[in-house]
Amino acid sequence: MSDETNHDLGDNTDPSMSSDTVNDLKAMAAINRNITETPKGEAIEYQEDSTALSNLIEKYPPESQMVIATRGEGEGGVEVRLCGEGNHEALSQASENALVQLEQTLGKPLEEVLPGLRIYFADGVIDGGGLALGKENAIILDTSKNILTLDQAEAQLVPLDILEPGDWADLKTDQSTLTAQTTFVHEVGHILDEKVNGHEQSAQFRALNLSEAPTKYGSAQPHEDYAESFMYLVNGKPLENKRRSILLSDIAKATT
Repeated sequence: MSDETNHDLGDNTDPSMSSDTVNDLKAMAAINRNITETPKGEAIEYQEDSTALSNLIEKYPPESQMVIATRGEGEGGVEVRLCGEGNHEALSQASENALVQLEQTLGKPLEEVLPGLRIYFADGVIDGGGLALGKENAIILDTSKNILTLDQAEAQLVPLDILEPGDWADLKTDQSTLTAQTTFVHEVGHILDEKVNGHEQSAQFRALNLSEAPTKYGSAQPHEDYAESFMYLVNGKPLENKRRSILLSDIAKATT
């Protein structure tokens, strides 16, 4: 099985685009998480990049990291760090928004549900927009991709047949809502899935009809359906009853 995203850009790209732009759009196709090439509905183990976190730490030593949001204290607390350059004010606000949404949905402080979780914004470490590392209890978010607004991200991804209009844009609370906020929540969904269901994604989600996933991106694989559905639940958006029931059950397991 491959970790490479398998979205063919085909004839959807503008021939005037530079190769760098096309490559960046291909990376945007994996803005939340790499999609593994397995038959839809088949159980898979996440193909985590075990080197991603060590590469991040090598590229961005502690002195180049800035804590931009926290929950709790010490090793058991939750920390969000900006590695290197970036709009720390915008990313801090997006992270705080995501943390508030998550805690409202979980009904508990995040440090009690996922103690020790570390979230890193960093450029040049991952190919896509986000990567959840369950074993390391960490999330890496690409700084440059997540500074886009939801409208900007959707404007790029709809022509590539990755999203339908409104899939992400409907989640915005205002025109400035960043993908950082929703990708943060999406990746926490992957961490929650692994915490409750082990290293294989939810068996119950594998039994669902992918065509009923809340977003086109979520219809690619059951584990993406889970994370996108979790993102919709946290944002208070309508969700198909079976998905909602499974997620609420998993949240109850994670918080008791």
